[in-house]
Amino acid sequence: GISIGSGGKAGVGEWMMAQGNCPTDNQEAGMSNTIISEFVTGVAVSASGTPPNEQCRITVDFNEAAIDSTITGSIQAVLTGVSNVSGGVVTTVDWACGYGATTSGLEKYLPAECRGSQYGS
Repeated sequence: GISIGSGGKAGVGEWMMAQGNCPTDNQEAGMSNTIISEFVTGVAVSASGTPPNEQCRITVDFNEAAIDSTITGSIQAVLTGVSNVSGGVVTTVDWACGYGATTSGLEKYLPAECRGSQYGS
């Protein structure tokens, strides 16, 4: 599931380095608007904040019923990219994974690296 969202990190990073800010949607990041799989119902790119403290987000919405048919609630992972700027130019992007609109108690279904921090919702 999360690997589908991780595939967008290159496009987001390239946009940040070329434009100096975050892409605001999937198209700007070079991603399809319809990204789904058995375990993922959607992937969306967004921006939070304003440059130079802007964060790029790739939000992955999971198909809870495909993960476990007894789940009632939502599971969402959020990949957050923060730019490293040198001389006014974005040189690299550091990525972290957390969770978004995830029903309390369902964090256990997220990849281990995404369970520790909540990023937006």
